Amino acid sequence: MPKNVKLYLRSKKDNAKRRGYSVSLTEADVQQLLDEAGITVDQIGLRKEEYVLGRYGDTGNYDMGNCRFITREENRSEQGCSPETRRLMSLASTGKPKSEEHRKNISKARKRVCQEH
Repeated sequence: MPKNVKLYLRSKKDNAKRRGYSVSLTEADVQQLLDEAGITVDQIGLRKEEYVLGRYGDTGNYDMGNCRFITREENRSEQGCSPETRRLMSLASTGKPKSEEHRKNISKARKRVCQEH
């Protein structure tokens, strides 16, 4: 859980860059999005009831007008996978160590499977 907007934005930019996306949002933009969602930075996290910065249709970059704070579960729903498909994918990878290359292959496969369902 980030301690403040600045730390959250730095982390978001680093993670997005690794995934091939850019983040043009400023700290003021993130604060505006938090205010619009009626949440605080303390409510951002990885639990399904916590919030993530989601992109509309899960496409494009993290730009003002293309993203908003939604629950993790809402974000997963936008990725097109059914709850059963997500459950099976989670079970298949639980407890197994993965190299960076393996993680990239998993990500590609998940995107392909989710598009098919």
